[in-house]
Amino acid sequence: MYFTPKNGWDESKYGIVDRYVKTTFTMKTTYRLHVVDGVVACFQFDSVAVMTQMFEPISVYVEGKTTVPRVGHNFPVIALQDAVKKGCVEGHQLMHRLTPKIRYVVAYLAGDVLTKNHELQHAKYYLDSGYREKIVALWNGLEHKKKAYIECFLKRLGYPEHVWLDEFQAYYMTEKPNFFGIKLEC
Repeated sequence: MYFTPKNGWDESKYGIVDRYVKTTFTMKTTYRLHVVDGVVACFQFDSVAVMTQMFEPISVYVEGKTTVPRVGHNFPVIALQDAVKKGCVEGHQLMHRLTPKIRYVVAYLAGDVLTKNHELQHAKYYLDSGYREKIVALWNGLEHKKKAYIECFLKRLGYPEHVWLDEFQAYYMTEKPNFFGIKLEC
Protein backbone atom coordinates (compact mmCIF):
# COMPACT_ATOMS: atom_id res chain seq x y z
CA MET A 1 0.00 0.00 0.00
CA TYR A 2 1.22 3.48 -0.77
CA PHE A 3 0.40 6.52 1.28
CA THR A 4 1.79 9.89 2.10
CA PRO A 5 1.93 10.46 5.86
CA LYS A 6 -0.49 13.15 6.97
CA ASN A 7 -1.94 13.37 3.46
CA GLY A 8 -3.40 9.91 2.88
CA TRP A 9 -3.01 8.12 -0.42
CA ASP A 10 -1.26 9.78 -3.34
CA GLU A 11 -3.45 8.73 -6.26
CA SER A 12 -1.50 10.72 -8.83
CA LYS A 13 1.64 8.72 -8.16
CA TYR A 14 0.63 5.20 -7.23
CA GLY A 15 -1.42 2.17 -8.30
CA ILE A 16 -4.92 3.47 -8.79
CA VAL A 17 -6.95 1.49 -11.26
CA ASP A 18 -8.42 4.03 -13.66
CA ARG A 19 -11.64 2.08 -14.05
CA TYR A 20 -14.79 3.69 -12.76
CA VAL A 21 -18.00 1.72 -12.72
CA LYS A 22 -21.33 3.52 -12.50
CA THR A 23 -24.11 1.51 -10.96
CA THR A 24 -27.65 2.47 -10.04
CA PHE A 25 -28.70 1.61 -6.50
CA THR A 26 -32.26 1.17 -5.23
CA MET A 27 -32.66 4.87 -4.39
CA LYS A 28 -31.66 5.78 -7.96
CA THR A 29 -28.47 7.44 -6.82
CA THR A 30 -25.18 6.65 -8.44
CA TYR A 31 -22.00 5.45 -6.85
CA ARG A 32 -18.63 5.01 -8.46
CA LEU A 33 -16.33 2.12 -7.72
CA HIS A 34 -12.59 2.13 -8.19
CA VAL A 35 -9.91 -0.20 -6.91
CA VAL A 36 -6.70 0.85 -5.17
CA ASP A 37 -3.64 -1.38 -5.50
CA GLY A 38 -5.85 -4.22 -6.70
CA VAL A 39 -7.15 -5.01 -3.21
CA VAL A 40 -9.16 -2.04 -1.87
CA ALA A 41 -12.63 -1.37 -3.28
CA CYS A 42 -13.50 2.32 -2.97
CA PHE A 43 -17.17 3.22 -3.25
CA GLN A 44 -17.76 6.91 -3.85
CA PHE A 45 -21.36 8.00 -3.28
CA ASP A 46 -23.38 11.03 -4.27
CA SER A 47 -25.85 10.54 -1.40
CA VAL A 48 -25.21 9.90 2.29
CA ALA A 49 -28.63 8.21 2.51
CA VAL A 50 -27.71 5.60 -0.09
CA MET A 51 -24.27 5.05 1.41
CA THR A 52 -25.81 4.61 4.86
CA GLN A 53 -28.48 2.23 3.58
CA MET A 54 -25.86 0.10 1.86
CA PHE A 55 -23.04 0.10 4.43
CA GLU A 56 -24.39 0.92 7.90
CA PRO A 57 -25.52 -2.65 8.72
CA ILE A 58 -22.03 -3.95 7.96
CA SER A 59 -20.33 -1.15 9.89
CA VAL A 60 -22.56 -1.83 12.89
CA TYR A 61 -21.62 -5.52 12.67
CA VAL A 62 -17.88 -4.69 12.54
CA GLU A 63 -17.63 -1.64 14.82
CA GLY A 64 -20.92 -1.50 16.69
CA LYS A 65 -23.29 1.43 16.86
CA THR A 66 -21.87 4.93 17.15
CA THR A 67 -23.23 8.01 18.86
CA VAL A 68 -22.63 10.17 15.78
CA PRO A 69 -23.69 9.43 12.19
CA ARG A 70 -20.96 7.89 10.06
CA VAL A 71 -19.66 9.91 7.11
CA GLY A 72 -17.57 7.01 5.81
CA HIS A 73 -17.34 3.26 6.13
CA ASN A 74 -14.54 0.70 6.12
CA PHE A 75 -14.25 -3.01 6.72
CA PRO A 76 -12.35 -6.09 5.58
CA VAL A 77 -14.15 -8.25 3.04
CA ILE A 78 -13.80 -11.19 5.41
CA ALA A 79 -16.00 -9.31 7.92
CA LEU A 80 -18.66 -8.81 5.24
CA GLN A 81 -18.54 -12.50 4.37
CA ASP A 82 -18.80 -13.41 8.05
CA ALA A 83 -21.78 -11.08 8.59
CA VAL A 84 -23.61 -12.59 5.61
CA LYS A 85 -22.77 -16.14 6.72
CA LYS A 86 -24.07 -15.49 10.26
CA GLY A 87 -27.20 -13.84 8.91
CA CYS A 88 -26.39 -10.49 10.53
CA VAL A 89 -26.86 -8.79 7.20
CA GLU A 90 -29.01 -10.27 4.50
CA GLY A 91 -27.41 -11.55 1.29
CA HIS A 92 -25.68 -8.30 0.65
CA GLN A 93 -25.88 -6.65 -2.78
CA LEU A 94 -22.25 -5.60 -2.40
CA MET A 95 -20.90 -9.14 -2.69
CA HIS A 96 -21.48 -9.33 -6.45
CA ARG A 97 -19.38 -6.18 -7.01
CA LEU A 98 -16.21 -7.55 -5.42
CA THR A 99 -13.61 -9.63 -7.20
CA PRO A 100 -11.83 -12.41 -5.28
CA LYS A 101 -8.71 -10.22 -4.98
CA ILE A 102 -10.52 -7.46 -3.09
CA ARG A 103 -9.62 -7.63 0.61
CA TYR A 104 -10.93 -4.33 1.98
CA VAL A 105 -13.86 -1.99 1.32
CA VAL A 106 -14.14 1.75 1.96
CA ALA A 107 -17.01 4.14 1.25
CA TYR A 108 -17.23 7.93 1.34
CA LEU A 109 -19.09 10.82 -0.26
CA ALA A 110 -17.95 12.35 -3.54
CA GLY A 111 -15.74 15.36 -2.90
CA ASP A 112 -14.99 14.46 0.74
CA VAL A 113 -11.25 13.97 0.41
CA LEU A 114 -10.60 14.04 4.16
CA THR A 115 -13.00 11.14 4.80
CA LYS A 116 -11.66 9.26 1.79
CA ASN A 117 -8.10 9.53 3.12
CA HIS A 118 -9.26 8.55 6.61
CA GLU A 119 -11.02 5.44 5.33
CA LEU A 120 -8.03 4.47 3.17
CA GLN A 121 -5.81 4.68 6.26
CA HIS A 122 -7.99 1.96 7.79
CA ALA A 123 -7.27 -0.21 4.76
CA LYS A 124 -3.55 0.44 5.11
CA TYR A 125 -3.65 -0.42 8.81
CA TYR A 126 -5.46 -3.69 8.08
CA LEU A 127 -3.41 -4.75 5.06
CA ASP A 128 0.13 -3.59 5.92
CA SER A 129 1.58 -5.41 8.95
CA GLY A 130 4.77 -3.32 8.90
CA TYR A 131 2.75 -0.12 9.05
CA ARG A 132 0.57 -1.58 11.82
CA GLU A 133 3.68 -2.43 13.86
CA LYS A 134 4.90 1.18 13.53
CA ILE A 135 1.54 2.46 14.74
CA VAL A 136 1.61 0.10 17.72
CA ALA A 137 5.10 1.35 18.57
CA LEU A 138 3.92 4.96 18.22
CA TRP A 139 0.96 4.27 20.50
CA ASN A 140 3.06 2.43 23.06
CA GLY A 141 5.49 5.36 23.10
CA LEU A 142 2.81 7.84 24.14
CA GLU A 143 2.57 8.94 27.75
CA HIS A 144 -0.16 7.16 29.70
CA LYS A 145 -2.01 10.45 30.26
CA LYS A 146 -2.11 11.19 26.52
CA LYS A 147 -3.29 7.69 25.67
CA ALA A 148 -6.04 7.94 28.27
CA TYR A 149 -7.13 11.30 26.85
CA ILE A 150 -7.25 9.91 23.29
CA GLU A 151 -9.17 6.85 24.46
CA CYS A 152 -11.77 9.08 26.16
CA PHE A 153 -11.95 11.21 23.02
CA LEU A 154 -12.63 8.16 20.83
CA LYS A 155 -15.10 6.77 23.35
CA ARG A 156 -17.05 10.06 23.25
CA LEU A 157 -17.24 9.68 19.47
CA GLY A 158 -18.86 6.31 20.07
CA TYR A 159 -16.07 4.02 18.96
CA PRO A 160 -15.83 0.67 20.76
CA GLU A 161 -12.51 -0.17 22.37
CA HIS A 162 -11.53 -2.79 19.79
CA VAL A 163 -11.17 -0.11 17.07
CA TRP A 164 -9.45 2.64 19.10
CA LEU A 165 -5.93 2.02 17.81
CA ASP A 166 -7.13 1.83 14.20
CA GLU A 167 -9.17 5.03 14.62
CA PHE A 168 -6.26 6.75 16.36
CA GLN A 169 -3.93 6.09 13.45
CA ALA A 170 -6.51 7.13 10.84
CA TYR A 171 -7.16 10.46 12.56
CA TYR A 172 -3.47 10.95 13.38
CA MET A 173 -2.48 10.52 9.73
CA THR A 174 -5.25 12.60 8.18
CA GLU A 175 -6.21 15.37 10.61
CA LYS A 176 -4.48 18.50 11.89
CA PRO A 177 -1.90 17.89 14.65
CA ASN A 178 -4.23 19.29 17.35
CA PHE A 179 -7.20 17.11 16.35
CA PHE A 180 -7.27 15.20 19.65
CA GLY A 181 -7.00 18.45 21.62
CA ILE A 182 -3.50 17.66 22.87
CA LYS A 183 -0.03 18.02 21.44
CA LEU A 184 1.39 14.75 20.18
CA GLU A 185 5.15 14.73 19.74
CA CYS A 186 5.96 11.55 17.89
